[in-house]
Amino acid sequence: ISLLFMPYQGSRGVVEVEVESGSVLLAEGDYRVIWEPLPAGYTVKSLMSGSIDLLANPLRISAKTPPKPIVITLVALSAGPRVSGLVTGSESIPSGPVMVKLRPSARASTRTAWFENPEALVNPDGSFEFPMVPPGSYDIRLSPAWPVSPDALNVSHQGLKNLDIILAAPAAREVRGRVRFATPGIRKFSFSFILSGPGGDVTVTADLEPDGTFKASFPEGEYSVGLGLPAGYRMQAMTYGASDLQKERIRIGVDDRDELFITAITPNVRLIADAGLALRCVSCVMPEYPGLARTARVGDTVRLSVDVARDGTVRDARVISGHQLLRQVALEAVRKWRFQTETVNGESIEFTGDISISFAFE
Repeated sequence: ISLLFMPYQGSRGVVEVEVESGSVLLAEGDYRVIWEPLPAGYTVKSLMSGSIDLLANPLRISAKTPPKPIVITLVALSAGPRVSGLVTGSESIPSGPVMVKLRPSARASTRTAWFENPEALVNPDGSFEFPMVPPGSYDIRLSPAWPVSPDALNVSHQGLKNLDIILAAPAAREVRGRVRFATPGIRKFSFSFILSGPGGDVTVTADLEPDGTFKASFPEGEYSVGLGLPAGYRMQAMTYGASDLQKERIRIGVDDRDELFITAITPNVRLIADAGLALRCVSCVMPEYPGLARTARVGDTVRLSVDVARDGTVRDARVISGHQLLRQVALEAVRKWRFQTETVNGESIEFTGDISISFAFE
């Protein structure tokens, strides 16, 4: 077992020490003392420094009053109840196999024990079993993440009777929708919905087809909806039937036939064809929007001075202005462009002009 000394304000650094080592040097300050890991089947009965209960109070280190030795007392859990049950609706959960997971509740005492097998496989008939669960308070979760009710379990220290519980998982419903983009183009990528309900968050993935449509399996119920799009894309609007999902919760029911519509703002690169050199470009392949600039949502116009050779190729190019994250890709792209040649007295000549490339979220 190791003890971790977590500093409060006034001291620095986290110190870890093996219990068997016997001593540790700590700077003055207040520390929270925690442990990791406990042997399977044990829990902490007490953690004391003299008369100070370190389960409820910080350890205070001071040169004037050195602390008393720390004593950690473990108690063996010789028995724990068998917890078994049935998950109704488990057959509708996508992306199986399904597992029931028990995690010490955040609302529980620090004395809730860790145990060796905190997961149980849900059988095809919906049944599951934990051979032994130490007394304590636990949150119940399903994997893949899916709502479940009830979502908490309390195992009493008294009686240790075997428990049988029934967990209800809502049915899945196929939701169809479409992503509209402010700029045209074929796009195909995966994205995710984050559904927030009383039992925690559920992430649902969807694949966007080239025609902009998608379908996904949502659990029945009522949820706040977040959207995870690839880097550089941003949601502008999201509706389900008449509901604005940026302001309202989504309600998924058996008889729903509504479609989910998303409007996304996308990174766009275009040549500003105002006058002069831009109008003479005959082969202008736009640069890719740089990934770092997309993630940071950097938009700007890069202006360049371009020297065109007699055959219309670019002899040289220089950046006049523009964001640092966008300059290099613009420069590399322009150097590969071709322009309509300019002639004087029937002969092609070299010429110079300015050109502007816009990087924007539209």
